[in-house]
Amino acid sequence: MGAPSVNLRTLITRLSKKIDKVALSNSALFIVPSLATTLASFILFYLLRGFDAGKLNTLAVILMSSVILSLVTTACIQFVVYRVVGEASLSKERLTARSSVSRAIALGVISSVVFSVVVSALSFPYFKYVLDFSTTQFSYFAILLILYSIIWILTAAFWASARYKFPALIYTISYCAVFILSYLMYRLNPGYTIYGYITGIAILLTLLSLASWSVFKGGEQPKKLKLLEAPLALPKVISKDYWGMLFQTFYIIAIFLDKIIVWVSEGAKAGNGLQFLGPYTTGAFLGLVPTFSVVALAHFSEKIKPLSKDMYQGTLSEMRARIEEYKRLYRRGLLVMLTIGLILLILVIGFSVYFIGDTKVLMIALTIATGILFFEVILYDSFVLPIFGKNYISVVSIMVVCFGEALTVPFVSNDIWYASMGFLGGSFIGFLISHSQATRLLSEFDYNAFRAFQASS
Repeated sequence: MGAPSVNLRTLITRLSKKIDKVALSNSALFIVPSLATTLASFILFYLLRGFDAGKLNTLAVILMSSVILSLVTTACIQFVVYRVVGEASLSKERLTARSSVSRAIALGVISSVVFSVVVSALSFPYFKYVLDFSTTQFSYFAILLILYSIIWILTAAFWASARYKFPALIYTISYCAVFILSYLMYRLNPGYTIYGYITGIAILLTLLSLASWSVFKGGEQPKKLKLLEAPLALPKVISKDYWGMLFQTFYIIAIFLDKIIVWVSEGAKAGNGLQFLGPYTTGAFLGLVPTFSVVALAHFSEKIKPLSKDMYQGTLSEMRARIEEYKRLYRRGLLVMLTIGLILLILVIGFSVYFIGDTKVLMIALTIATGILFFEVILYDSFVLPIFGKNYISVVSIMVVCFGEALTVPFVSNDIWYASMGFLGGSFIGFLISHSQATRLLSEFDYNAFRAFQASS
C-alpha cells in the first residue's frame, strides 16, 4: 500500500499546484485591461502637448464624462449580467446555461443602449449651456457613452465566465490602436485627435462583440430571442439582486465622487463648468494605482468557487473542513491584497516625489492611496458577506464612503485636498463596519454549518 499512497499524494499535490497556477493566471489576466487602459491613456495625454489648455480640458471632459457616466448607468445591469453568466458557467445543463447567457447579454446590451440614450438626452442641456459645448462636441460624448456602455456589459460577461484571456488580449490590442490612431490624428491636426480615439474604442467594441459571439454562441444556430423578453425580465431580476446592484452602483460612485466634486469646484472658479486638468486629477489617479492589488481578490474569487458551491454538502466533518479552508483562503487573500497594495502605495509616493515633485500632488496621492487600502477591504468583504445573507452591510459600508466624500463639498473651494480626506475618512469608517461584521460572521461559520447539517438530517 505504500507505493500507491505516495503516487496518489503526488498526483493530488500536482493537481492542486496546477489549479493554483490557473487561478493565479486568471487573476493576473484580470488586471491586464486596466493596465492597458491606464498606460495608453497616461502616455497619450502626456504627449498631447501641442493642445491649447482649454481644448485639452474639453477633450478630457468628453472622454472622462463618457467613461464615468457609462460605468454609473450600467452598474446595475453589469451586476445582473455578471451574476447570470457566472451561475450559468457553473451549470451542468449546457443548453439551458447557453440560453441564460444569451438572454443576459441581450438584456445588458439593450438596456445599456437605452440608458445611454436617456442619459445623453438629459445631459445635453448641461453640456450645451453650462459647459458651452457645440452640438458636434456633444455628439462625440454621446457616441463614446454608447460604445463604452456596451463594452462594460460584454467585458462583465467574459469575466463572469472566467474567460479572462479574451478581455486581456482584446483590451491590449485595442488600446494600442487607441493610442496609435489618436496620436497619428493629433500629429495631423490636434482637432482630429478625438476621431482617432473614437475609432480605437470602436475597434475595442467590435473585437469584444466578435469574441462574445464566438464564445457564447459557439457557432451554433441561435434560437430566436424575443428582444422584448430581456427588458421585461428586468423588474424580476432587480427584486432578486437589488443589494448587489446597489453595491455595484455606489462602488463606482465612491471611486469618482471626490474627483467630480473637485472638477465642479475648480470648473466654477475657472468659469468653464468642469476643470479636469490639475493637481487633484494627477494625484487622485496616482492614488488609485494600489487598486491593482485586486489581483488577490480575483485569485480568492477563483479559489472559493468550488467551496462556495458545495459549502453545506456532505457530513459535518466535511463541511467543517471546507469552512476551515475557506477561512484560510480568506485570510491569505486579504493579507496578499494589502501587501501588494502597500507596495504599490510606496511606489506611487516614490514616483510622485522623484518625477513630479509637487507637494500638493504628493499629499493627494498619499491620502487617496491610503484610503484605497481600506476601500479594497470593503470590496473584498463584499464577496464574503452574501454567504451569510448580509449583502446590505456592504451597501451601507460603501454608502458611508460616498457620504464622507459629500461632506467635503463646503471645504473643497478652500483646499482641494479635503476631497481626498473625505474619501479616506469614509473608506476607514466603511472598512470598520464591513470588516467587523465579516470577521464576526466568519467566526460563527461553524455554527452556521451545524445548523445546515441539522436541517439536512
